[in-house]
Amino acid sequence: MGLLPPFELDVQSMLRLTQSAQGVDTNHFPRFRRPTGDVVRPVDEIALPELAALAREVQEEGYEGYVALSAMAKLAGLQKLRQSSRQRFVGATSFNI
Repeated sequence: MGLLPPFELDVQSMLRLTQSAQGVDTNHFPRFRRPTGDVVRPVDEIALPELAALAREVQEEGYEGYVALSAMAKLAGLQKLRQSSRQRFVGATSFNI
């Protein structure tokens, strides 16, 4: 019997398929919701499309590289950019649906 080869999708392809099946406009990203007062959301709890919106905003201001990551951390309300948050921000800068 001929078995089909394993079907593999990367995360972004899976997201596109899921969104198109649900009728989500994949050309629209949400805006990044800035912290209010002393309430800072953990970066790992912020949706990647929302972080991507923050990354685009920072890049449109002309920031690149580590300076862009630092700007993202500041806008997210972080006092210190830790490795886990840095990785999440780097992923957001390359996130493109």
